[in-house]
Amino acid sequence: RGVMLAVEGDGLRVVGLRGTVMSTCVVDWAGKAMTARVPVAQIENALKGLTGTIGLAEVDGLLTMSDDARVVTIRCYAGDYARWTQLFRDTSPVTARIDAEEFAGAVKRVTLTQPRDAAGVAVRVTLRPDEVEIGVADDATEVLDADVTGLDDGAERTVGLGSLIVGSAMAGLSGPVVIGVPQRDTQGIEFRMADDSSVHYLAPRRLQER
Repeated sequence: RGVMLAVEGDGLRVVGLRGTVMSTCVVDWAGKAMTARVPVAQIENALKGLTGTIGLAEVDGLLTMSDDARVVTIRCYAGDYARWTQLFRDTSPVTARIDAEEFAGAVKRVTLTQPRDAAGVAVRVTLRPDEVEIGVADDATEVLDADVTGLDDGAERTVGLGSLIVGSAMAGLSGPVVIGVPQRDTQGIEFRMADDSSVHYLAPRRLQER
């Protein structure tokens, strides 16, 4: 329920974790070094009342957020953040470069009429040379052009994802993204902005036999 804020050079990295799911992004930063772990609900509420360029500072376990008219103070969590860097991979054996909005739209369309559970709908994502197919069981499917690497001609690689978490992840991405498929099916599927400014690792979901 907490996010980590950490200054890296001229950027502020924001990291969120939930089980085996991780999201991280880097935003422009001009200020002193800082590291803070803060409750999600409180930082979201604070941001609703702030506008324009805001100031951030952490002193003695308190994070202050301010604009020209208001200052909000949030008590930080104590202790170290989870070892989120262990979820990063240097490379993925199979990758697909695809437009974020096209992918998100295809996932939404193929799941519109499907029964859902707490994770939404189990979506099948199949990577082949030059294309990515998005489908649900034996029902609706869509095929999108993609720049796929790591697969021989005629080969394919399929992974499962929950539609709700895909929707949440893709809402923060735009333009070309790189989908990285891991070596093992238990590892997270990577969604990375082309400029590396935002990265999501989403837990795979088990698919029904076709």
